Amino acid sequence: MGLMYLASEYRRSAVPVARRLVFLTIVLSSMVYLSGIWPVMSYFHTAQSLSAAYVARLNGPITAAQYASVVASMTSSGGEAVGLSIGSNAQVAAAGRQPVEYGGDLYLYDPGCENAVQRLLLGDALVLRGSMSGSDACALDIVSAKRLKVRIGDTIEFSQLVTANDGAPLTLHGAGVVRAIYGTNADVRGLIAPLPTAQRAGAGGADVAYTDIFFYSANSDETLARLSSITSNPEWTIQSRSQAVAIAERRAVAASGPQFRTTALIAGLLIYAVYVLREQFVRIGRRRRAVAIMFSMGSSIRSIIGLMIAEQIAICVATGIAGLLIGKLLIESTLGMYIPAEATTTFVLWLVGLNVAALCILAAQLAVTFKRFPVARLLSLRQEY
Repeated sequence: MGLMYLASEYRRSAVPVARRLVFLTIVLSSMVYLSGIWPVMSYFHTAQSLSAAYVARLNGPITAAQYASVVASMTSSGGEAVGLSIGSNAQVAAAGRQPVEYGGDLYLYDPGCENAVQRLLLGDALVLRGSMSGSDACALDIVSAKRLKVRIGDTIEFSQLVTANDGAPLTLHGAGVVRAIYGTNADVRGLIAPLPTAQRAGAGGADVAYTDIFFYSANSDETLARLSSITSNPEWTIQSRSQAVAIAERRAVAASGPQFRTTALIAGLLIYAVYVLREQFVRIGRRRRAVAIMFSMGSSIRSIIGLMIAEQIAICVATGIAGLLIGKLLIESTLGMYIPAEATTTFVLWLVGLNVAALCILAAQLAVTFKRFPVARLLSLRQEY
């Protein structure tokens, strides 16, 4: 009976209920945007370094002979080369190329981009599918583009040297540049120039290409020490995975400002807390008449509280899904990149946690309200209505 009464109440007040749901959706989407944009920005900078299975990276202009020597030396000491990234513009040492100015992340074009994220763990070379050209465009982060000396019109080759399935190299072509810090993306399909043939690192033993070699072993300290002992070229640099993560985290902070994370998170939580708590207090205060009517119809206090909590759960689910989708869309449009599935899962868990907290607060508020709203008062209300 109580459920039928609530249904009739909703039918009579459809417009206010719809307005309430829309406003709550706006509040939740704002909360998702403010509290979620920093974790996503941080994820873009650090995800590959955190997930890739390597302990050290060697970067620099490397010939085929040098590559073979380094890999053989590392293998003999218990390490193994597990990844390779090669920039295609060779002859950098002999040609004395002019410095390259990078205005932002490099966009790469290839039909294979659609599966790039699934196929490759690229160390800290961030390759994600871009949002402006469908499935045939990826982005290489500006730091990796600088390190590999890759420009528009160049090709870049990624390989997993040790892989359980599909170890074929993936060759992508530089097709355009997006402004730094994941700004608005322009359509780059019209920027694609005639594509040069990819040159493998040190073809014939003479060419030089800027290359990343990723190494793995059970002992990271020994790997770093061994790499340092065999690195004779002053243009080569060695970086551990932990150093790459720390640098990526600093880049994320620098990209957004040191106080952005705290300010955005607090703002998002305050918006949510103030609205939800106010909404619950107001709703409980306005439902006393409904409580009295349901009680007079034979519903117990426990069933009335259960109905109110079920009502709140339904509202949380509906507005939570809508708020998540809208907030996610706002973040994607701001950063100009799709949010990966891992980050989306974090959003869902974040919203579920907040809604569970809201329901616990609601249950406590209802318990306190009914303690101050004794059965004698309900019986008098029963006579009034």
